[in-house]
Amino acid sequence: MPVYFQACKDASAIRSGVLLLGVASIAPAAIFGGASVKILKRYRPQLWAAWGLQVIGMSLMTLIKLETSIGAMVGFCVIYGIGAG
Repeated sequence: MPVYFQACKDASAIRSGVLLLGVASIAPAAIFGGASVKILKRYRPQLWAAWGLQVIGMSLMTLIKLETSIGAMVGFCVIYGIGAG
């Protein structure tokens, strides 16, 4: 994604990094996932949900075109980041 932002969206290196902050949703999702495993004493639902969100996030990223808005691309990164967390 950083290379895409720089090459296709004409973003600077710093702006590209800022736009990629949506993937930083990994940290809160990991905390939530760990806490829910401890509370529910089950881990499979979290694994299935995470896998599904990663697949959806990556699938949405395949729909990115030059006309796609920056907000949509950041949203796709957030969905992927939550799944990765």
